[in-house]
Amino acid sequence: MYNVKTKSNGFSLIEVMIVLAIIGILSAVSYPSYQKYVQKGSRADAKSALVGLSQQMERHFASNGTYLTTITGSAPQPPNMFSSQVPIDGGTARYSLTVQVVTDTSYTLRATPVDAQLGDGYLELLSIGSRRWMEGDETLRNCWESSC
Repeated sequence: MYNVKTKSNGFSLIEVMIVLAIIGILSAVSYPSYQKYVQKGSRADAKSALVGLSQQMERHFASNGTYLTTITGSAPQPPNMFSSQVPIDGGTARYSLTVQVVTDTSYTLRATPVDAQLGDGYLELLSIGSRRWMEGDETLRNCWESSC
C-alpha cells in the first residue's frame, strides 16, 4: 500500500566507465607531449652545462695559456672542477659531458644523451663558439635548434 521510491546516491557503472575512458584517451594523447617537453627541458640543461664547462675551460686557459692541463688521465673528461653529467647538481643523468678533442689552443665539448634521453642526439660546443647538434637521425646541424 505504501509506494516507497528509493533515491539512488552514487554513479552507475556506465558513468564510471565513460569517465575512465575519457581519462584514458586524454592521457594517451598528452603523454607523448609530456615526454617531448621533458626531453626539451633536459636538452636545455645540457646546453647550459656545456656553456658552463666552456667557461671553466676559458678560465683555465686565461690562467695557464693552454687547455691541455685541464684534462686529467688518459681519457678526455671534464676538468675536476666541473660535473661529468647533466644535471650537474646530481640526480638521474640525462647527458654525459666529455671533452672530445683538446689541444693547446682549442677544444670540443660534447653532451651525449644517456638513459631516457637516448635518441635525442648529442650536442657539441667548440672553443671558437660553434654549436652543433647531431640529431637522432644523424643530421648534423650547425646550431642547437631543430629549426635551423
